[in-house]
Amino acid sequence: MIRTRKNGPSRRRLFETSSLVPARARRRLAATLLDMLFFSLLTLILALPVILEFPPQALGKDIPHMLPLIAADHAWLRLAVVELALWTALWWAYFIIGWGWLGATPGQWILGLRVVDHRGRCPIGPARAALRLIAYSIGSLPFMAGHLLVIFRTDARSLHDVLAGTRVVRARSLVPVGAPRPGGDTTIAGSPKTKKHP
Repeated sequence: MIRTRKNGPSRRRLFETSSLVPARARRRLAATLLDMLFFSLLTLILALPVILEFPPQALGKDIPHMLPLIAADHAWLRLAVVELALWTALWWAYFIIGWGWLGATPGQWILGLRVVDHRGRCPIGPARAALRLIAYSIGSLPFMAGHLLVIFRTDARSLHDVLAGTRVVRARSLVPVGAPRPGGDTTIAGSPKTKKHP
């Protein structure tokens, strides 16, 4: 019987860790670029009010003359602060909902990737997704050094995977625990098989 665990709006499923195939650097990079594109489009839509309401008297000015004009427009500044808060919320929601409740971000879904935890559970839950996002941000600071670990590790885990206890794997390699195997075999991969006697 497939084991599941309630976690918010979705069910966390347990998969065989021995069957998981790590996602390699090129596919992970492609997924990241797709997510950057999607998030940039969302950011542009979110920023439209700030762009459209930009103080017209500041247009065409150089920075030293522009800043006092912007500072004098209190309504625009309040709008900019609200938009910044919404952008921050969008950033957290994009990844926490994706990793924590759906098992992958949109870019990862398109390229057939999933994020699992160290026990083989997917999705990983919002708490671990938040931890992974914090570690993701830390790993991005020194010239993306934390992301380059994917190239050198045999399990293709980056720094944020190591710190958060997660793995990015190919979706096709997810085999639920207890799922029937070809020929009716339901043994767990890697476990000793019992010899059949006639």
